[in-house]
Amino acid sequence: MTRHAPIVGLAAALLIFAAGASATRAQVTVPTPTPYFTLELQSLDESGQPIAGGNAIFQVNVDECTWYPQYQRYRWTRTAPLIFENSVTGETIATLEQLEVRMDYGTLPRIEINIGLCGGEENVAVVLRGGELWSPPPMMIDDPGSLSAGSFVVEARTQASVSLADQNGDGAAVELLSAADVGLFNAYANGLAGTGTVLASLVGHLSCGPGGDMLVTQALPPTGYSLVDYPLKSSGTQLGFVLSPADRLQAATSLRLRYAFND
Repeated sequence: MTRHAPIVGLAAALLIFAAGASATRAQVTVPTPTPYFTLELQSLDESGQPIAGGNAIFQVNVDECTWYPQYQRYRWTRTAPLIFENSVTGETIATLEQLEVRMDYGTLPRIEINIGLCGGEENVAVVLRGGELWSPPPMMIDDPGSLSAGSFVVEARTQASVSLADQNGDGAAVELLSAADVGLFNAYANGLAGTGTVLASLVGHLSCGPGGDMLVTQALPPTGYSLVDYPLKSSGTQLGFVLSPADRLQAATSLRLRYAFND
């Protein structure tokens, strides 16, 4: 199991290769500046430095998602493997095995992300950012502009389940992106994921021995919801970690909000 130093940021390239029966290569279209979600990958050497050509970005826009009006929900899902390759060496950066992103804008807003990822030839840093929920959701009220900061209170609940499995017989590890991070999964208030105030941070470093696996589930609060004691205008989520070579990670994360309106 290769050890590495943490990194803080990721570069982004736009060449992604799709896996299929014939391993057809397809170049991804450059998205608009406001994607529904963004997945960024960067291969790292043993010292934690980015490897040339080992970066990729995958984005999905709102108009590529399925809209369910009865639930006020956007959903995007992929179950076919997607292979990301180093543009210089052709080595595998990582394989996205499955991904589902769901955002509800109804009376119980939420962001839910489920991902399965297998590491490539080297350590890989991964950042998955969800979209942004506005508070309160427009469909809950007739005139959003008429609300003052004291018109409603917001409660939040976050949860993350992360499993790790060794696939190549030398143990497996998932580490935080940087020493400043507290958890793999972070929920943010009043800003896009990674830029706002941290609502919650869940699940730290994980590791298992040769042939091993493990599962960690955390929630904040452990049961129910907790009051957000400052004005909440928007919220988002981010899953970020460094995965050891060839090993498998699966994660299910959620941020849920509920509102109470004052008379």
